[in-house]
Amino acid sequence: MTDPSPPWARHLRSTLGPLAVYDLPPADPRAARLHANECPEPWPAEVMDALGEVVRALELGRYPDTSGRPLRALLGRRHGCDPDRVVLGNGSDEIIALLLTALSSPGPSPGVVVTPVPTFVMYGHVAQVLGMELREVLLTDDLEL
Repeated sequence: MTDPSPPWARHLRSTLGPLAVYDLPPADPRAARLHANECPEPWPAEVMDALGEVVRALELGRYPDTSGRPLRALLGRRHGCDPDRVVLGNGSDEIIALLLTALSSPGPSPGVVVTPVPTFVMYGHVAQVLGMELREVLLTDDLEL
């Protein structure tokens, strides 16, 4: 019997072996995809027009400012906090990955993540990728601890 793993897989951490690929089955395009935090309604035409104007003014051949300083400053003012304490990301998946990476420790015991069940799947997925121990706490039918 041959090993079905590709040759490069031997270079991966052993903790990644049992990790399932994060994949969702195709959904009916008419259905609200609440698990993806999507708005089921189309954006208003005036919003799409304004967005088009902004995109036309962008220098698409250049990388954007990755610091997000203007947006962090705006959010800091709006929420009364220091903009240096505002973290931006490309969706909640990236924010969760940044947070757990920052909280994990190097070595054989990178840490523990406690999550309620049910919860957003990426907390557990990222914890497993980082080799962290995942402890799940079942919520009641009223979604309370």
